[in-house]
Amino acid sequence: MGVDWARYFSGSGARRVELPTYAFQRKPYWLRARAGAGDVSAAGLSAADHPLLGAVVSLPDAEGVVLTGRLTADGDSWLGDHDLWDVPVLPAAALTELALHAGEQVDCPTLRDLTVDTPLVLPEQGALVLRVVVGGPAPDEAGTPGARRLDISSRPETGDASWTRHATGTLARTAVREEPGPVEWPPAGATVLDVSGAYAELLERGHGHGAVFQGLRAAWRRGDEIFAEVALPEEAAGEGFLLHPALLDAATHAYLLHGDRVGSLGRVSIPAEWEEVTVHAPGIVEARVRVVPGADGRVTMTLTDVTGRPVLTVGSLRFRQISRDLLPVTGGARPEALYRLDWVQAPPAASSDAAVAVLGSGDAEEYGWPVHSGLEALNDAIRAGAPVPGVVLFPCPARNPEIPSQADAPVAEVLELVRSWPEQERLASAKLVVLTSGAVAAGGIPADLAQAPVAGLVRAAAAEHPGRFALVDLDGSAESRRVLAAALAADEDEVAVRGGTVLVPRLVGTGGTGAAGSVPDLTGGTVLVTGGTEGAGALLARHLAARHGVRHLLLAGAEEPRADVLDELAALGAEVTTASADPDILNALLADIPPERPLTAVVHVAGAGDNGLLGALTGERLAETLRRGADPAWHLHRMTGGSELSAFVLVSSSAGVVYGTGQATEAAASVYLDALAGHRRSQGLPGTSLALGPWTATADPDGARLRRMERLGMPAISEAGGLDLFDAALGAGEAAVLGARFDRHALRAIGEDLPAVLRDVARVPARRSSGGGRELRERLAGLPEAERLRLLLDVVRTHAAAVLGHASADEVGPDRAYQELGFDSLAAVELRKRLGTVTGAVLPATLVFDFPTSRTTAEFIAAELAPAAADPVRPVLDEVGRLEKALAAVPRDGGSHDRITARLEALLRGWYDAQAGPAQEPAGQDYGTVTDDELFKVLDDELGIA
Repeated sequence: MGVDWARYFSGSGARRVELPTYAFQRKPYWLRARAGAGDVSAAGLSAADHPLLGAVVSLPDAEGVVLTGRLTADGDSWLGDHDLWDVPVLPAAALTELALHAGEQVDCPTLRDLTVDTPLVLPEQGALVLRVVVGGPAPDEAGTPGARRLDISSRPETGDASWTRHATGTLARTAVREEPGPVEWPPAGATVLDVSGAYAELLERGHGHGAVFQGLRAAWRRGDEIFAEVALPEEAAGEGFLLHPALLDAATHAYLLHGDRVGSLGRVSIPAEWEEVTVHAPGIVEARVRVVPGADGRVTMTLTDVTGRPVLTVGSLRFRQISRDLLPVTGGARPEALYRLDWVQAPPAASSDAAVAVLGSGDAEEYGWPVHSGLEALNDAIRAGAPVPGVVLFPCPARNPEIPSQADAPVAEVLELVRSWPEQERLASAKLVVLTSGAVAAGGIPADLAQAPVAGLVRAAAAEHPGRFALVDLDGSAESRRVLAAALAADEDEVAVRGGTVLVPRLVGTGGTGAAGSVPDLTGGTVLVTGGTEGAGALLARHLAARHGVRHLLLAGAEEPRADVLDELAALGAEVTTASADPDILNALLADIPPERPLTAVVHVAGAGDNGLLGALTGERLAETLRRGADPAWHLHRMTGGSELSAFVLVSSSAGVVYGTGQATEAAASVYLDALAGHRRSQGLPGTSLALGPWTATADPDGARLRRMERLGMPAISEAGGLDLFDAALGAGEAAVLGARFDRHALRAIGEDLPAVLRDVARVPARRSSGGGRELRERLAGLPEAERLRLLLDVVRTHAAAVLGHASADEVGPDRAYQELGFDSLAAVELRKRLGTVTGAVLPATLVFDFPTSRTTAEFIAAELAPAAADPVRPVLDEVGRLEKALAAVPRDGGSHDRITARLEALLRGWYDAQAGPAQEPAGQDYGTVTDDELFKVLDDELGIA
């Protein structure tokens, strides 16, 4: 018999809900398991039931309790997303949350007072042991019975360092009275405060906030009162907290920005003295905030939910300014660490009215935009009067070559299009979007081996020519096709669409650092190292023998290893066999390995590619790089299919992830290796791809590349650091990782040119568009010609100095040739990118060579910007163009025409009145008697509609 569910649930308050969403939409309906401390009962402890605390133990003599935990800023922990002057610091709100949770353990729900004495600085590596001690009941200074003293301390997990006390306070049993929030929201009489640049401004003052801590959504002021709305982002896990520290910290941000207590130069304000704090409704993820200033610089703060129900009350809060010298100097260049690409939901993007054209044939028509067989056909259409598209979409061919370097590989055809794109004068303002299917490992799906190199190539092209290239990767589902237009509108160089959701890549930590961790046992068998006869490969071979105890090495390379390398390996007790990297020779050698020392691991070191700027690349140069870097990895995968391997490691460069300017072929090969590692893991085989940032172990004869990368916020990895990262990658449990150092000071100084993939590493707010150089154009508009040129010359010299690493523009003479100043091709590309961003002008790839001094460059840019500044009619004509598109889309059904006709008549009459006095109609026309079709014919003629 059937179940009458309506009757069963009657009166229970139950209601129908939608089924769980598609997996890649990342909107989970089920309860998420929270990582805990495990079973601590065997140690005589009890679980603390808190995300920051692992265990609690009672103190029988004092009737108190001790709660313990372990804190670290490593990896993607949200704790590391809060910093002061680049130093990771646990927010004072987290100390308050710990104190309130400790009070729950002893039936003291109110935090009578808490004073933060010393900021809790999180270590760059390793962890801190946290201790929260609650004493026995005793009257406090006010004589309140049952009050308990509380101390929060920490010390490093390793070593014999003493404990540091961070906060002291008092817990009480009496709860603070609940006060409801304002009935009207926003409150009557309050004025809106702009919070769009809140986190950029806080960052300038020394407060760094990662994504989890950027919870301020809106703010208002009424007199001295500050009101705000705060919310946790979706990626923040709020379970287990009374009030998530990131949410409570965000509740103070509006006051930090607009209140009276703001940090001064070299000092920042922190919420340091809390009194009468009570949580009324735990576990919320969004709140309304009211901050009321009081005497002595103190404020009261209340948080309510969206219905006005009290959530948290702070009877008194005082901010204290601390100086920078109280914190250790740990900002700037950070230690070597492992990172991975995380795909997160794209920020909201404004809808775009840019025209779209498609290059291709066959099923390209399914996208619903005009299709052209190639660039020549598209240019012919534009010459014939077709609108210049803002986006040109190129669906990547779906071929699947046997090996990556084959001439029919999709990446070879994409290269031919990409390399010629910057030379298309008619398309100078258009973006080429390469459409792939499964080229990236987003949404838990391994990347397609044939299309993966295309992703690396397009990333490098976008780095070299900002705003001219993008990659959109679909999963083949109907949902992804439906949101293609939204994906094209995203202000990103790369997006992936999975199940109808638009995702973007961001680099995040894996939790692995340069410290050797749990790695597979590589002893007892033979380890093959390709590329192991020279450079980084030889260094890794020595490392395998010295640190991992490998006693049988098979080194394959293009040449014989040096005698000193062989002697050193022999001294380490390793038996070495050398061979050519030819696949047939290697296959025969692997077949002859004796069973008593079978092949246990493969390490493939991809050498440097045949690199160059995009316009200089050829299919042959791409194929040569793939033959050296990607093909051997595929052959090794096929050769070792029947071997029981402990590790299969592919080592390449970071060009496939970030900063691939001038390294497009190497980027294509590196991303292929990432995809191959993921492909192997999907088959249950070991696979790890390690892309290394600039490494001192690799060739760089004059150090120019290392210096350039340091200016871009990616300092070189030391020789030992690279080897540590190799070990960390072995135990990371990830298919593809990046091992690198990052300098957040340098990354943040890059400004709008900072690659989107590095925004979370730099901990900067979401990029704010400069409006295509609008700020500079507005400054230029009110200046006479000589002053405009002087300002532009200052801009060019300033950016040229930054590219060369000079502290002042005085180092760049206005008439000194760039070549004389030390510019090379990569420096020329970087200067063009910087000037393009700050001016909004479309600058030629040969800018520095065609205009070889700062003065001639400034004169060229002045000429490029002058027409737009001197043409007041252009904005009106642009609006007419948009009207033209809208009219063309109106169906000819008669009824809509009547309304449009009346509106257009009024518009035309008003225009004639304003320009020529009384209304004038075009000769021979009587708009009172014409038919709809006749009127639209007139409008078509006026607007140029064919």
